[in-house]
Amino acid sequence: MEFTPCRKVVRRKGNIKRVGYFPSMRLNRLVEFESLLECDYIHLLEFDKCGVVSFCEQPVEIEYIENGKTKHYYPDFAVELPEDKIEIVEIKPSRKLNDPKLYPKILAAQNYCESMGYEYLMVTEKQFDPVTLRNIKILFSYRNINVTASQKLLIRQTIGVKETVNVHTLAERISLQIGSYQDALVIIYSLLYHQYLSFDISQPLSSESIIRLPSKEVL
Repeated sequence: MEFTPCRKVVRRKGNIKRVGYFPSMRLNRLVEFESLLECDYIHLLEFDKCGVVSFCEQPVEIEYIENGKTKHYYPDFAVELPEDKIEIVEIKPSRKLNDPKLYPKILAAQNYCESMGYEYLMVTEKQFDPVTLRNIKILFSYRNINVTASQKLLIRQTIGVKETVNVHTLAERISLQIGSYQDALVIIYSLLYHQYLSFDISQPLSSESIIRLPSKEVL
């Protein structure tokens, strides 16, 4: 995807605490956001390695006319999907969807996307599964843990190709070789975040969560 940010996020009075930077390992840079809702969306994009190829914040400038005046609209994200599909995404709280000020922007974005062969989406918090998002945020704090090739092999051999095991049992089984039960948990959570291990992310993560080797060879 050839998009690059074409605008810095706006630090308006009252939203300073909600403006920030997300450390994206996939993009190898800081991604700016200007609302907590946008930050949540970035978490989902960053984690979705199968459905999302790449993404970019503030990716395009769309010019439109409103009441005889030229204005500029900057959608929040461009998301590249498999098969070269592109989504232009605006993030808005559901309570603001009926704001008349949005209509000219939406029309301009729809016209732009139609001309480019993109899809325009308006995304709200209601489209975020709260359990999935919470799990991703929990695992996010373990993203920088260094897991060695020998530790990955140990886990692969411990689980087995067709076996499933819960988090607690796996941590117990590998704790002697890893160093401690807590160290084993940290490694498991890191591997879950990077999807070297899989689990049902739609269910709350706990010591009883069932984990398995992913269907693809990644270890």
